[in-house]
Amino acid sequence: MMGRDTAFKKVYGEVLAPYGYKKVKGGKPYLVRVVSDEIIHVVSCVNCDAASYGMGEYMICGGVVTVYRKEINFSCPASFNHWLLDNLQICQRTTDMEYSPSLCNEFIAKYEKDNEESLLTSMWNTVEKTKQYLLPVLEKVTDLRSCIDYYHKFAFADILCYFADGFEVGTMGGRASDWLSFIKLFTFEEFKKMKQSIYNSDMEKYKEKIKSNILLNSDKSDIEWLTTTLNRELTGFEKWTKDPLLYKKLLDEMEIRKAGNIEKLRCYGLEI
Repeated sequence: MMGRDTAFKKVYGEVLAPYGYKKVKGGKPYLVRVVSDEIIHVVSCVNCDAASYGMGEYMICGGVVTVYRKEINFSCPASFNHWLLDNLQICQRTTDMEYSPSLCNEFIAKYEKDNEESLLTSMWNTVEKTKQYLLPVLEKVTDLRSCIDYYHKFAFADILCYFADGFEVGTMGGRASDWLSFIKLFTFEEFKKMKQSIYNSDMEKYKEKIKSNILLNSDKSDIEWLTTTLNRELTGFEKWTKDPLLYKKLLDEMEIRKAGNIEKLRCYGLEI
């Protein structure tokens, strides 16, 4: 009996081969396209938590990652790689559609367990939405600049900056964030402009509450976090990029990560 991971690799291996995607070694359901020696695109599938009795449920997901991330892991289920976004999330971010049960049901693929024909049919039925939503988003990411634009719009947490001596190695944020990608691209003024723009956008929803003096305690906590994060990132970027010794430390860390990730990707059977 064919399992869901095998069905994914069979169907999407065929669908994505013309786009240059390759199956990774190790049996996990990841298809990866190497764009350059810095950027890769990933497509996979993730289980849905609330499967009905006798039914399996999943969604197709994908994302972009650079070799400057602390950890790239294709040996774990897709649900562990939080930088992957499912088609529903991509749809919401590209169309500004609000979450609703009916919208969710459009993207959750269902199949009868222990029924191979049902599984394969459901998998083929996901292809149209993947081509409509996920693939066009990935296609636009061709270099570090467009990768940063992607994170800005779709996965902001991936570019939260961690300017600590150990680069926050032990935290999920430090492992998952791709913030080192900034270092090769932005001057401090460019970085400040982008981060200030994000901050202003996040603060927009509190504008009327501030004006009417009706902020909730939760609102105040959110605003404090946003402000603290902005100041920490601006201070860190300026300090680490303008001090020659710290800047060299950043560049060295980038090269260490790049070399390690390229070696790992080659172990997964990918040419990079």
